[in-house]
Amino acid sequence: HEAERMVESLRTFTIDDVGSAPWMKQREALERLNVQAHHNAVNHTDEFIKEFLISHDKIHVLVHELLVVEAWKERVYPHFAKINPDAMDAGLTNSQVYLAHYCEATLVNLLEIAFFHQDACEAAGDDALLELCDYCARRLVYLNDGRASEDAQLLSRAKREQKSAKDLLNARASDEFAEKEAEVRFGTATCALTVLRYLTDYINDVPLCVMARLLDTHDVQMLLVPLLEERPWVRRVPGKGGGRAVNEIFADGRWVEQPREDRLQLTKCDAQTWLALNNLTVDGKCRAKYRYDDHRKNT
Repeated sequence: HEAERMVESLRTFTIDDVGSAPWMKQREALERLNVQAHHNAVNHTDEFIKEFLISHDKIHVLVHELLVVEAWKERVYPHFAKINPDAMDAGLTNSQVYLAHYCEATLVNLLEIAFFHQDACEAAGDDALLELCDYCARRLVYLNDGRASEDAQLLSRAKREQKSAKDLLNARASDEFAEKEAEVRFGTATCALTVLRYLTDYINDVPLCVMARLLDTHDVQMLLVPLLEERPWVRRVPGKGGGRAVNEIFADGRWVEQPREDRLQLTKCDAQTWLALNNLTVDGKCRAKYRYDDHRKNT
């Protein structure tokens, strides 16, 4: 089975390997596995990708690679872009850099599909689960600290601008990449929210260290509550032709217009936030471990 061979060949890389030929080959394999996993999940067919990841003990590899790409984006790429901006604008490395950024979305997407199932979550192992808790908490911080709203507005402006052929030809590659980077950053954060919700679903079945990490180290409830009010996955944009403003919601990896009659309904991201918060608040063991001081009660 070709998919099983691809899963079996998955291995860990270092930050220095990002962008190398072997790394790019594995990135392509991960993309194919992710597409197949989504196809199986949507069509309710045999989810053999998830089974292969478990049987070949590759869940922790996905988590490791996710952290490697995140570290590369935050620690290496900014220096590269600062030292060699002309290469970006000339498009010499633009596609390779974008693929490296997009690999994070691919990995967290694949984990999102796998972690819908409890056996995949349990197969990750203690260390990988703790690292994944940390990753999800960092993405929640991004959703809370204003950067997510800034990215949403950047993408909204880019969508509204009607660029001429001349504008497109004169556009700087670095500016176009900034839009793509914002899109990937926002998408990975919403996927991480779903992964976090799955972790809370199985909070009593995974090692106790996961509960401690979420409740004590990151105080995840205090990261989730503000999202219910701010809702960064909902934005207000001008209507077509300068008409009445409309709501757009981020769902299934893209921004779509929300019908007026649906405005009182929960979006998918709203639901994931409520479910995660409910799991951490109602569960007896979580309630016993979590200390409700005045600040937390007021929040």
